Amino acid sequence: MGLFAAIVVVLVLVGAYMLSRDVPFDWQSPNVVEANRFKGKLARYENAKNNGQHGFVRFSPLEINSYIRQTMTNQADTNAPGVHLTRVGVELVNTNLMLYSWGEYRIFNLPLRFVVQRSFSIQQEGSNAWETPMESFKVGEVEVPRKYWDSVNTFLGPMDAPVLESFGWRTNIPALSIIKNELSQRPELRVYTYKPVSAEELR
Repeated sequence: MGLFAAIVVVLVLVGAYMLSRDVPFDWQSPNVVEANRFKGKLARYENAKNNGQHGFVRFSPLEINSYIRQTMTNQADTNAPGVHLTRVGVELVNTNLMLYSWGEYRIFNLPLRFVVQRSFSIQQEGSNAWETPMESFKVGEVEVPRKYWDSVNTFLGPMDAPVLESFGWRTNIPALSIIKNELSQRPELRVYTYKPVSAEELR
């Protein structure tokens, strides 16, 4: 029994270690200037869309993450019960959007720090419809099997829901894509004012 208990303790410690593993992330120093740049572009986008002008705006990862940090700072409560959200970051990878949520959960009054990694693809149908289905789900270094995504999201989802609500305007976007910037060759998020957008325009 003593050996069994020791094995259980080791497995729990290894599991906690794998769950709490951090991930490298290039923050690029989010700041208020880039956050205001994001809000200015968003205002121009909304104005163009409301006036029926065809075009798109470009959002860099730095602008997006600066806006997220400012949103979190300005919110009174971004914490779900029992789970404390500390940071949120967005990374643009080829045609996918990576969402990182750093959190802390207390077990027996001990903090378990972790990072949730979710990958979303952008599927544009060329009309009204576009969606971002989740393609991968990890907590720390632990890959969550697809059959458990719903149950794990039920627990972790409310953690960053208040931050994601600040992007509620995204549901009124006719089309969007992730494309490499012509000059920097770094991925950028393009948000379009019109529909449909052909596959050629989204490349």
